[in-house]
Order: sequence, then structure tokens, then C-alpha cells
Amino acid sequence: MEYLAIPAAICTTSASLPQILKTPQNVSNFSMALRGVGAVLWVIYALNLEEYALATSSGIAAIFECILFVKKYLALLKPVDNETSPNDAPVDSSRQ
Repeated sequence: MEYLAIPAAICTTSASLPQILKTPQNVSNFSMALRGVGAVLWVIYALNLEEYALATSSGIAAIFECILFVKKYLALLKPVDNETSPNDAPVDSSRQ
């Protein structure tokens, strides 16, 4: 059954990666908490059974959820700057 366990671990562990790579403001707090707590519980369960591959993949998934949580709240704390700086202004190529 290990031939099923490895792809399953890859799928579940990497499920949060698209959210981490994007701006995570729209991710539900409940969803993040549920996935994070679930991952930690899987780690505990896997360590009890001495299933280290499952414990590792679940631990990585829990870390991903923590990264997502931190990234979301750092983005919320960042002030929104609606003004454009002189460097952001469009360049008039006809003047060159």
C-alpha cells in the first residue's frame, strides 16, 4: 500500500502551495485552522504508529499552513498605498 501513500502524501502536502504563492487575503481563517490542526493531528497519529513518511508529510503540511497564516496577516498589516510614485509613472517613449 506504500505505492498509494507516497502520491497521497504529495497531493495533500502540496495542496496549500497555490495559496502560498498567491496573495492569501481571501483564504478562510477557518479553513486554514482546520487544515493546520488536522495536519498536526496526523503527525501525532503517524508518530504513534511509527509511520515516519506520514508524519513528515503532515508536518510539512502544517508548516505550509503556518506560512500561509503569517503571510495572510502580514499582508493585512501592510498599509495600502494608492498613490503612485514618480518611478511608477508611465514612460513616454516618444521623448527619447
